[in-house]
Amino acid sequence: MLTFFDFFYRSCCSLYKKDDSPEFAGVLIVALFQAFNILAVIMFFGVIIENTKDAYTSKLLVGILIASLVIPNYLRYMRTDKFRYEILNGKWEVKSSKTKVRIRLVQTLYVIISVLLLFLLLCELSTRTQNC
Repeated sequence: MLTFFDFFYRSCCSLYKKDDSPEFAGVLIVALFQAFNILAVIMFFGVIIENTKDAYTSKLLVGILIASLVIPNYLRYMRTDKFRYEILNGKWEVKSSKTKVRIRLVQTLYVIISVLLLFLLLCELSTRTQNC
């Protein structure tokens, strides 16, 4: 069973297929978006629920979070034969065009929502810290 992130990784790799290492670019993008989601949840609970101006994440935490996501994604997509780009691309090709459109739509919405949510929470955080 392929997950959403497997197809997201395949799409990211296909964007960079002319580069030297599209697989590693795909791993980094997937890890970055996963980190966006985790940071958004952390900031949401810190800013909205606790309602404090001190709800922030340090650069060290962000770096550790991204590194801790790159490693398992690297192992999954670059070291496991079952999830290599070529295999995922083959599974993508046998999907119906209707399914491909749905998956692309969900991926596009995921990217838009992830980025907007992170930036909205960052804006909320910056306005709270500037007013104090």
